Amino acid sequence: MSEFVLSDGAFRLGIMEKVPMPKEGECFLLYQDGAGKDDSKVINYGIKYSSTEIRRGKYNKKAVISLRPCVIRHDQKMILENENFYFDVSVKLSCSLVDVRTFFFIDNCPEEEEIHSIIRAAIKSFDGEWNITQSHKAQGKLEESLTNKLNSYSGMKFRSEVSVTPDKDAAKMVKSNVDTEVEIHVNKNITDEKISKNQQKIRIMDSENEIKEKQIQELAAMMANFGIMGPVVNEYLQGNMSGTDLYDRIIQAKTNDLNVLTTTAQGEFLTDKEIVERLNEIMADKKYLPVGTERKVSEKVIEKKEMQEKEIEEKAVEENIGIESIPLSDGDYL
Repeated sequence: MSEFVLSDGAFRLGIMEKVPMPKEGECFLLYQDGAGKDDSKVINYGIKYSSTEIRRGKYNKKAVISLRPCVIRHDQKMILENENFYFDVSVKLSCSLVDVRTFFFIDNCPEEEEIHSIIRAAIKSFDGEWNITQSHKAQGKLEESLTNKLNSYSGMKFRSEVSVTPDKDAAKMVKSNVDTEVEIHVNKNITDEKISKNQQKIRIMDSENEIKEKQIQELAAMMANFGIMGPVVNEYLQGNMSGTDLYDRIIQAKTNDLNVLTTTAQGEFLTDKEIVERLNEIMADKKYLPVGTERKVSEKVIEKKEMQEKEIEEKAVEENIGIESIPLSDGDYL
């Protein structure tokens, strides 16, 4: 690239002259006219060189070379699979010299227009290959292609910055697709959440129904075994009532039954036999706590039960519940 060669002319170093010093960011290339790379010398900024050595080299030409990078910019459109859309491609290419003598003497360094042609051809080679969602992939492939093509030039180093983006129309299409995908994703998440909540509610309801059904079955069993005392016995078996409280409730129930029997007997609604049978039922434990119950109360509760039953018997005698204690007159009947 001729942009790096700032000047090229005759050179002669006099006997009393010092070796010339290039500016910062530049260098001198001393060489013999008609000679090649091996008969040349690079003079860099900030380094002292021997005048004698330079004179011995018999250099008669001096080229001033710029060491600053040369930047090339190239913009072009890349056609997509759908020919109605394009990618906007922007390439920033930085070129710098890594070997001044190779660059100068080997005639294979491209000119700027040649580099533009290389970039243009690389972009065109990908026409019709990508869809509007593949800009990043297209960018990577284009960078790789440019690197492979430009590394063939000796003495130079190229660094490319490539940007591939959807053009205005393609960008609208991409945004539309993204919005649609986001909406679908959000709706799916909301739906999944609702389904999860509903399933959890169903599981909770099923569990609650199972518990209620079990409770009903247990209560039905209690009622079958203990009659109206079933719920009370169920509370005791579940640990919600002490044995003392249970027998207090049983004795209270017996007392209530005795009171009812007393009222009934006094009203002469039952025969003597029915009164005796009813009294035996009330005084028996089987009605209130059948034999075979899995839980047993403490001895202290049993003792209290026996004492309370004795008091009930005495009260029954006092109130003339017994058959023999009921006076009958001629013509009277129960």
